[in-house]
Amino acid sequence: MAALVRGTVGRENMFARYGGEEFAVVLVETPPAEAREFAERIREMIEGHTFRFEDHTFRVTISAGVVCCGDDATLVTKDVIQIADRRLMEAKNTGRNRVVGPEAAEPRERSIPNLSQMHPLFGGGFNVQRAVF
Repeated sequence: MAALVRGTVGRENMFARYGGEEFAVVLVETPPAEAREFAERIREMIEGHTFRFEDHTFRVTISAGVVCCGDDATLVTKDVIQIADRRLMEAKNTGRNRVVGPEAAEPRERSIPNLSQMHPLFGGGFNVQRAVF
């Protein structure tokens, strides 16, 4: 699955494993509607793919929690992860195989000044105004 998603994430964006079965995608300079569409495309691509392991084939679905960060204030790492996790749990608890957040009427979350301060997996001093998980 990681190879499938990695091929979809552009060079300016970031894709990494965040936990045992969790992944994070950071999209630079991506408006909320486009971020949600991107997450939906990934969900549909994975749902439609037949995976193989040894002599077995199987299908996988994913749920996603999306967080968008605007450029009006500072949102700390913990908050971004908590929002994404809350939305992921909402997706799982309301039927799975779906994307939750951000809603069009929702106020935008705030900016992340430096991704390298967010989590060790992001490393190196990326400086962006908008990111999506």
